[in-house]
Amino acid sequence: MQTVLAKCENCGGALRIATGANSAECVYCGATSFVQSSAAQGDAPKLRVDPPPPVDGDFLGLYFMIVSLGLLSAGMLLYGVFAEGTDRIVTLGVGVFFGVFAMAFVLGLLQARSRYRDEVWFRENALPGRATVREIAVAHDGMARLSLEVQVAGQAPRHLEHVTGIPALLVPRLTQGLSLPIAVHPHDGSRLEIQWHLV
Repeated sequence: MQTVLAKCENCGGALRIATGANSAECVYCGATSFVQSSAAQGDAPKLRVDPPPPVDGDFLGLYFMIVSLGLLSAGMLLYGVFAEGTDRIVTLGVGVFFGVFAMAFVLGLLQARSRYRDEVWFRENALPGRATVREIAVAHDGMARLSLEVQVAGQAPRHLEHVTGIPALLVPRLTQGLSLPIAVHPHDGSRLEIQWHLV
């Protein structure tokens, strides 16, 4: 059963809701939030369910670059085999050069695909939680170091230093004591992602 992350409108904690469910109970404050799908729900709390930021998995450009460099390298090397004199040395050198570039792009593609698979797995398996901001140290270019008190259901609260980018529209709202919905890696408690789209 697929689930989505949402924000508890009472305490700000993250909720995990099964697709198609019309309500969820917060494990932090006990409040029940409802997915507003019809007027019949009246004044029930509105549960904010936003899509997470997209995970980029488009590697078409890298594939094209690798194939192009590979063909160019093979062509230059083949030509160099049959060339003579200086042309042969130059052509083989150029072929090796483009071959090295093609290998570099292959390594880059493998790393990008690994990061993509890891991010997709994290989004699907992360545990919902809540982080309370204790201290804020703002760096340059929209980056900040936050001292957080992290709470995940079934785990003891812990303090964690987290460096993150902050959306420009949310900078004025980032204050001490603010509760942020988070997603935490199920096997690595030091890895978390602040769910800015739910703030």
